[in-house]
Amino acid sequence: MSGDLVSLRMLVIAAALPDQELWRQAAAMASVPVDFTAHAVASAASALAKDGADICVVDGDLSDADQAAVIAAARALQPAPLVFISAPQGSARRERIDGMLRKPSSVDDARKLVEICVRAKFPSRVLIVDDSGTMRNIVRKILSASHFKLDIHEAAEGIAALNQLRGGNFGM
Repeated sequence: MSGDLVSLRMLVIAAALPDQELWRQAAAMASVPVDFTAHAVASAASALAKDGADICVVDGDLSDADQAAVIAAARALQPAPLVFISAPQGSARRERIDGMLRKPSSVDDARKLVEICVRAKFPSRVLIVDDSGTMRNIVRKILSASHFKLDIHEAAEGIAALNQLRGGNFGM
């Protein structure tokens, strides 16, 4: 990430008000400014259509039909937000989502999950180091096909890699 001020629009669709408040408190502690909104299922589709979102977190406690409706509304947006289901660990994964987040039990748990959302949305700097240009190209293509935004750099040898590491903040 650059030093520019950025903001992440995060929408949480939660069944219970205490769950919404937990996510709200966590978003306030994020490493980047988060424009946070929480809605019940009834107002989720209209909120998505009106305000959009970068990240949409859907409560796994909602009915399958409600989850599907929110996911469909999020997928209809251009650009579509990343969609995560927040559910107890080991829950079945739904189709058309970008990932599963375990349901937080505390503000600290929720804060860590918000940071995962931040990392998923904002580019991570990645350094590929290999003496083979062919291998670097293969890894670059695989990473470029990822659903996540990556700022990919390469080094053909250890000294060049160390020089780049000294000069930059790499996440992977």
